[in-house]
Amino acid sequence: MGYDEDNDNSSEDSGSSFTEETSQSWFSRLQQSIASVGFGLLLFLASFVVLWWNEGNEVKTLKSLKGVKGEVQSVTSDKVDASLNGKWIHTSGKVTVTDPAKDTLFNISDPNAIKVFRNVQMYQWKENKKEEKEKKLGGGERTITEYLYAKEWSSSAINSSNFKKNKERYRNPEMRYKTETFTAGGAKVGAYDLSKGLMTSISSSTPVQVKISEISSTLPPDLKGALYKGAGDGVSELYVGSNPSTPRIGDYKITFSVVKATTVSVYGKLNGSQIASAPFGDRTVGGLSEGTKTADQMIAGQVSSAKTMTWILRLVGFILMFAGISMIFKPLVVVADVIPFLGDILGMGVSFFSGIIAFVLSFITIALAWIFYRPLIGIVLLAIAVGVFFGVKFLRKAKKA
Repeated sequence: MGYDEDNDNSSEDSGSSFTEETSQSWFSRLQQSIASVGFGLLLFLASFVVLWWNEGNEVKTLKSLKGVKGEVQSVTSDKVDASLNGKWIHTSGKVTVTDPAKDTLFNISDPNAIKVFRNVQMYQWKENKKEEKEKKLGGGERTITEYLYAKEWSSSAINSSNFKKNKERYRNPEMRYKTETFTAGGAKVGAYDLSKGLMTSISSSTPVQVKISEISSTLPPDLKGALYKGAGDGVSELYVGSNPSTPRIGDYKITFSVVKATTVSVYGKLNGSQIASAPFGDRTVGGLSEGTKTADQMIAGQVSSAKTMTWILRLVGFILMFAGISMIFKPLVVVADVIPFLGDILGMGVSFFSGIIAFVLSFITIALAWIFYRPLIGIVLLAIAVGVFFGVKFLRKAKKA
């Protein structure tokens, strides 16, 4: 099954490298930096959208979770309570699978399989690139790029047609087998059906020991003939190739794992016999947790996750703003690069300035969003942001004095 090149065992088999040197004139760099100002402006404006939307999203999410918390009723899972149809319910129990997940190509399944994971890696060529830039007197820039070609296992296809050099020599074959996830057609908690979305929230998996003698009858002939059988019948990893100790380009390593039915707690809206996530206020809510948990515990976990995501997106908004401001002022740095050390000094100054402005504007944007969504807290934040801004100005004036 391995991809067989005529010279696959040559001295370059373990990879090789080459170095390329390019130069860019000061005028070309200046043109490039001016062209990037527009993109920097887009990033700058996008940061305000991200920050404003993020604050509103948190408020709406927490409001929906708080609202549904007051309506959820806990019930036993042994039978469906028809009187609660259309209402929010919470229950716990052992999951039973009505239509188990199965990897039909490799015939991997389990009667209690919620999900079957197939993880595939193929032995491929990879191009690694390392760049070093050096400014020259007069504003030009020299770039030294080293390209290194090496073989490695990868779970995704590497497009060798984009390689810089020797595209034929370092050619990767098509990746015929892919990493995939197979999901059960249906599952229940006691008497209640689980929606697909809630069912797939179960994630704890266990590795599968594969018996080649049991799966080989369903395999395509070319795959069956290419399987390495030297490791015995019960294996944790299928090897598609001649010898795992000396892999060749195009060989595969394939492992499997199964998410099995377990005890879970779930809350959502009851629709007939099915529990599913549904809109509440401005957001869709509902959830599943492994183990036995109360509705309050589940919702508290979702509140914590929502707050964590809010902080992540605040950081994203700040980074977008910082990058945008830096790109807007990049032409000034390139102009100063006529004398390299002056360009370096100005570059550090621009980075510091961009960071301060991005921090203050991000803080003000968040504060204004909170004034809109949560007035009391927002006014306090705005006062802090204004204080920081004028404090920085005062320190700069004091330093000059």
